[in-house]
Amino acid sequence: MLARLDSGRTPNVYPAITRTLLVALGLFLFASCKTSPTGPSETPNNTVFTMGDKATIATQAIASAGGKLTISGTQTKLDGLVLTVPNTAYTGSRTFSVSSAPITGSTLSAHLVALTPMITISNGGGYATNPMTVQIPITLSTGSFAGAFFYNETTGELEP
Repeated sequence: MLARLDSGRTPNVYPAITRTLLVALGLFLFASCKTSPTGPSETPNNTVFTMGDKATIATQAIASAGGKLTISGTQTKLDGLVLTVPNTAYTGSRTFSVSSAPITGSTLSAHLVALTPMITISNGGGYATNPMTVQIPITLSTGSFAGAFFYNETTGELEP
């Protein structure tokens, strides 16, 4: 089960976490396909999402010593989300904002089901020197697996 996304793949990912362009994060359930043992054969590129209104769920300043932003008490699917910013990821304090928008439709395969709303994490931009982590709460049914993607709203591309 994937309930944690480590953003430390490569250094060029760090600015993506801090910009609205690539911070939209969706978590999807890949249901197995009864007609194919390998599951859906579609490549999730040039995807178009239809979303409802975006709402800010939490905003918090995190000092250069690092810290955590934890969402709780909102009675949304994001209760339990934890953003961890390590010590010295930034030279100064940053204000992080987490917002979400319901996904009301997409051009993805019917075998892909959104488990969370579209999640956007922003902090005003800039490079982090250390990877941040995002733990996303989900409920996953038996026999299924989850995957997290960065969604580029401009190009419609998904990045694992």
